[in-house]
Order: sequence, then C-alpha cells, then structure tokens
Amino acid sequence: MKRGERFPEDQAEVVFDDVFVEYLETLPEPDRIAVLAEVVRLCANPSGTHPLSNRGGGDRLAGWNTVDVLNKQHRVIFGSRVTDGVGVIEVLCAGPRKDGSVYSTAAALAATGRLSDDELTQIWEALALLDVIEEDVELDGWDYRPPPAPDGMVRAAVAANLLDEEAARSMSRDEIQAAMEHGWDAGSASQAAA
Repeated sequence: MKRGERFPEDQAEVVFDDVFVEYLETLPEPDRIAVLAEVVRLCANPSGTHPLSNRGGGDRLAGWNTVDVLNKQHRVIFGSRVTDGVGVIEVLCAGPRKDGSVYSTAAALAATGRLSDDELTQIWEALALLDVIEEDVELDGWDYRPPPAPDGMVRAAVAANLLDEEAARSMSRDEIQAAMEHGWDAGSASQAAA
C-alpha cells in the first residue's frame, strides 16, 4: 500500500513468514516485544517507513515496504494489501540494516518463486476438485472423519422427521445431536432447521 492509504477500520490480518519467526527467536524478549509492537502499528500505517527499493533484487522486491525497528538498527520487510475488504500484512523478514543484509535476505526470499495469491487460489481450487473426484470414485476417505452416529440415534432423528435416512447415516453423533437440538421450529419438526 502507498503512503496515506489505510486499512478498513485500521485492522488487518498479520501473516508471518517462517524466516521472520526465526528472526524473532534470535532476539531477547524485550526486543521481540518491541518488534511485534511495531508490526501491530502497521495496521494504522500500512505503508510503514518507506517502500522497498529494488536494490540488488531487480523487480523481485517491488511492492514490499519496510519499517524501522529497534532504534532504527533493524528493518522489517512486509507487504500490505486489502483483499476482499480485509487488510492483510505479510511480514516477509527482518534483520540488521548494516551492510544491507536484510535486503539480501528479502531478495533471496523473493527469488524462491513465492506464489501469487491467484496461483495459490488456483492450487486450492484444484485440490478441492481432486477431493470431489476422490469421493466420487471412493478412493480414499478422510482419516479424521468422526465415527458415524449410533444406529438408535439415527433412527430417532429419522422417526422424528428431522433428517432423511441417507443424511442421518452420513453424520456423526455430534452432528445429529446438533440437528435434533435445532430441528424444532415453533413446536414442530423442521428438516430445514435441523
């Protein structure tokens, strides 16, 4: 984001890259808290100290900003944007300003082929499609699927006309219990409410 632009209601989701987390682990606790406080302040000032130049990184560093921390001895490199009406701050890395080492780290990370948001969306859509195909051909069920509800509970929900049998047989105990709790509308059974 550019200077003067703001997040909706000065709020943002903050995402830390692993490299930034590893940097935090090297700091003493008071410095760690100071750095995190500066990152939180980015919610009200998403442009930070200044935009990151393309110094040594070509166009790979375009779009990233910096904020000075720890008495201007270190710099945090981050990106800020609004996605679907929600502010997002992606903290890439941080490090000493001396000898431009933080810029070298940022350029190296940018060169690793980080995926764009559109590319990530395409991957998740493809994975969702694969999940549907897996279920259709009965390749592989989910290991963490809860066990089905007991037969008596299924029969009770069906007899009460809260669920049809096919749906009830595919549900867990907790799901049927929730359906039975919420399935009564004005004193009568409602499949829509269930």
